[in-house]
Amino acid sequence: MESNKTGGNTFKFITNNFVEKISMKTNNNSGFALISTLILGLIAMGFVAALFLMLNSTAYFSTNQKIYTSALEVSKGVKNYIITKLLNNDLRCKDHDICSNNDPVDINWDVPGYEIEATLISKYKNIKEDYTIYLFNVKISKNNSEDKVDVDFIYRLNW
Repeated sequence: MESNKTGGNTFKFITNNFVEKISMKTNNNSGFALISTLILGLIAMGFVAALFLMLNSTAYFSTNQKIYTSALEVSKGVKNYIITKLLNNDLRCKDHDICSNNDPVDINWDVPGYEIEATLISKYKNIKEDYTIYLFNVKISKNNSEDKVDVDFIYRLNW
């Protein structure tokens, strides 16, 4: 029976020693597990932060695109207004009735929220072929914004 006790004691000793070795390895690996968990957590936080940044910047660019598009539509309206005034021979400048080069054009209508500037840059008359070429510059800016639209257009008016 002693051999059984010794064998049992030996087995118990081996089991206790094995448990101690396992617990020592677990303690050593727990530091590695903690560091790897923290690193993975930081990477995940970085992905979430990048996603939020991307969503915010997309909203910002979308708003700017809407402001630019609406200002561009206003400039098209100003262009149509100037062409109509040219066709009716009713184009006036701010300082005087007859427009010459680099005179600001008198725009008689107002678009709420926008500042409108139109300038006759150049006027060329071809007397031999009976036409006049006008070069205009239209600047539109939204109030309280840095966004601007600057459009140049040429119109040929046959007599």
